[in-house]
Amino acid sequence: MNSNLESGGLFKNLEEETLELGNDIFAQYKPRRQRPEFFMPKGTEVLKVFDFLEIDMRPSSAEQTGKWPLLFFTILWNSLVIGFMLLIISSGVLPMLLFLLIFAFVGLFMAWQTIGMFFNRRKVVINNDVLTSETKPFKLVSGRQEFKTSEVEQLYVSKYFTGTTINEKRLMAYSLSAILRDKRSVRIISNSNLETALYLEQEIGRFLDIEDKPVNGDILK
Repeated sequence: MNSNLESGGLFKNLEEETLELGNDIFAQYKPRRQRPEFFMPKGTEVLKVFDFLEIDMRPSSAEQTGKWPLLFFTILWNSLVIGFMLLIISSGVLPMLLFLLIFAFVGLFMAWQTIGMFFNRRKVVINNDVLTSETKPFKLVSGRQEFKTSEVEQLYVSKYFTGTTINEKRLMAYSLSAILRDKRSVRIISNSNLETALYLEQEIGRFLDIEDKPVNGDILK
């Protein structure tokens, strides 16, 4: 009878220890934050091969705001400048061309900007533990960002007001940023729409196996 009691006590102790162990395991387990699935935006191309990822996107609507008025004004400006230059050349007053050179450079700058609004693409590339983000080919300042993926602790999407207004209302844009191990926040893309920014965060986070955690400024916090 004593042996039965001892066996019963032993099983009870084992059961209690197993229950405590299970509680400890579940106390340490923290499920990942559940977020909706975001699908590839129109005009986006993705290439993923082993440890290489390339996401190629067309500019957002915020970046292309006003491209048609700019195109019209650029054509008008350069037509007037070229007309005056031809008039000066035909009249023989060549020193006046030096004065028009300023207007010619302004026209070339506007033409470059206009072409970029129609044909530029944004690329985010992860290769050999390095993340690179830039806009090209027609961009005077590409806004290139480059850092090691091993430094990335978290990704998040935030919103901000742009300097562009339509009907006296400031346009809203979104950016995707990375928080690095030294606590710096680095923008990967900016001036984006919400759909593209969230899709990029999802794909880069999955590729780098970054656990999604809420941070200050995250629109899905």
